[in-house]
Amino acid sequence: MYRSYRCCVSSRVRLLTTAWILVVFAVPSLFADGSLQGLTDATGRTGSAAPPPPAASNSRNHQHLHLADHGYYYDGDDSTSEAELFVLSSMVAAWVLSLPVTVPQAIFGDDHIPGGFIKYPFARAHTGSMMMNPMPGDHVESSHLRIRLDYADNFTAQQKISTHFIFESRNRLGVDASFDYLRESVAVGQHEQLWIGDVNVVWRFAQMENAQMRVGLGMNWQRTSLATENGINFTYGGDFYLSEPQVISADLDWGRLGSAGLFRIRTTYGRQIGRAKVYVGYEYLSIGDFKKNFLITGMSFDF
Repeated sequence: MYRSYRCCVSSRVRLLTTAWILVVFAVPSLFADGSLQGLTDATGRTGSAAPPPPAASNSRNHQHLHLADHGYYYDGDDSTSEAELFVLSSMVAAWVLSLPVTVPQAIFGDDHIPGGFIKYPFARAHTGSMMMNPMPGDHVESSHLRIRLDYADNFTAQQKISTHFIFESRNRLGVDASFDYLRESVAVGQHEQLWIGDVNVVWRFAQMENAQMRVGLGMNWQRTSLATENGINFTYGGDFYLSEPQVISADLDWGRLGSAGLFRIRTTYGRQIGRAKVYVGYEYLSIGDFKKNFLITGMSFDF
């Protein structure tokens, strides 16, 4: 009994540690600016072409000839040292880039342990949404689908309605997609509007009974009455099931939309009620010069 209690406490500490890591490293800017018209202009591909780069100088060749005239010979072949530096810098870069994956895996104690999905979070007195190392006869599902719908407002001129779904399988692969409708009041009885969204292939790289984290790659898109823009997207996030029925979720998207950069982060706190979850949260959305903070409220459903 003492050993079971100690394992439970250890899992809770690891879960809270990971949640705090996400909060600390994902604090967005508190400044907001821009409009939907500015967003449309920023993502467009029109504009003057950049001037061509200046022609490469052959001063090194002149230097080589000048030294040769004075009886000195310099062989500028540093290929060996440059190759070693390149390999070392590549290894360091790969190690740094792997930390967002390897650190949660170490905290979760996830050594590629197989798992199955519970019918819905906290069902049948479970502590989360998955069961690790399910045995024959355990009631687990081979896949999981979550659909959410929320409303976001910044209490100035912009509002946003979002639909999101994520489908996952036991082999850790899944599909994640979102559709956002943005509306901005520009005058009495007049408004601007557009659609943005993304679709990604995701991999659940860390999992335990009461927490799962994912990383993925896909594309962003934007639709207006005048133009269509696309771009690459990187997504990262997870769900953390605290004491029943509390759930914390965090998601980050980073990529391009047309000629503009895109960055979005959202965090929510919710309470699970059967298959449904009611939540409130915060979202920061930056696309080019369009930078806005939103308060979120919504519901999600697990299947």
